[in-house]
Amino acid sequence: MVMTSGAAQAQTPDWTVGIDDSVTPALSGGEISIPISVGNNSFVQLEENTIEIVVPPTTTFTSFSGDITGCSPLPAGELTTVTCDVPVIPVGAPAVELLFGITTTTAGTPPITATVAATNAAGQTDVNATNSTATKTLTFDAGADISLDVVVPATAASGEIIDIVFTAANAGPNDAGNLVLVFTPPSGLENFVAPANCALAAGVYECTLASGTVAGTDVSLGEITIDVSVDSVGVPENVATILSPDVVDPQPFNNTDGDGGVTIEEPFIDLAVRKSGIAPALFVVGEEYEFDLGATNEGNADYIGTVEIRDIVPAGFTVTGAVGAGWVCTPATLVGDGATPLICTAGRRRRYRQHHCDCRG
Repeated sequence: MVMTSGAAQAQTPDWTVGIDDSVTPALSGGEISIPISVGNNSFVQLEENTIEIVVPPTTTFTSFSGDITGCSPLPAGELTTVTCDVPVIPVGAPAVELLFGITTTTAGTPPITATVAATNAAGQTDVNATNSTATKTLTFDAGADISLDVVVPATAASGEIIDIVFTAANAGPNDAGNLVLVFTPPSGLENFVAPANCALAAGVYECTLASGTVAGTDVSLGEITIDVSVDSVGVPENVATILSPDVVDPQPFNNTDGDGGVTIEEPFIDLAVRKSGIAPALFVVGEEYEFDLGATNEGNADYIGTVEIRDIVPAGFTVTGAVGAGWVCTPATLVGDGATPLICTAGRRRRYRQHHCDCRG
């Protein structure tokens, strides 16, 4: 019995290649995965083979997944030929698929081409070269990856004035155009002082920034700083969103950012003293031994006033001098008796964070 059909599958090896371009149009600046399939159009099992994909112009090959594996090199720049491993495809089995991930650097319509090797390692030769290669044209529209970073101090004391700093950036590839920052003030903060490019309406700040970037750059778009007064104890979080009315963002997940919450505490002062010297403290009688005295404020509020350190000098030691910027130590010399203190005082009232005196005895 003889059967003939123009659509009949071949008795000899025949690989088919397809590219699904329905994932485009897409925005430049993001990553897309292009489905590439390899099928068996014959009545014989197709053994392992390879497929070559030419990375489209103005793009970079960044990832792959699916049935087709081992793609190399990775990453790869534009017009680089990437080779991947095609698995065994039994007769009647569905086509195997590769998700070929690329990132774009500019708007345009670059082509992508994929071709299965004519002969595999098992010696099978494709008898139909017309369907073992495919080319599709991709479409990428202009896009700009805008991001926002919000920074405030981790802690603050009630009544303190702090800065909320909003920093916008553009990872490209295209100009971000004009930007709009949207910020809703949280409770626990008050007396917001915003710059002139910010307007408050219905409890929401909208601030504008001119982009001034060049297509394809990765640059800061500037900062917006809002001064606020800390009102009450709590953990208010400042969350804002940056948008552009001029261009579409391919990665909108990083357009919103928060500071994680600033911990507001009741103001307190915690003065602490420290004393340190050379270790090990082993000296010959008559030798000079130097030690440091210091004071710090470990609280969350400034201490304004005079600081006094009293150090009991042990018997067997004689203080011969004590010096420190802003400090006065008395007496100038002191023979230690285990009871009489060396007294060092910050000589004027000041906003106090940390000072020390170098004392020699």
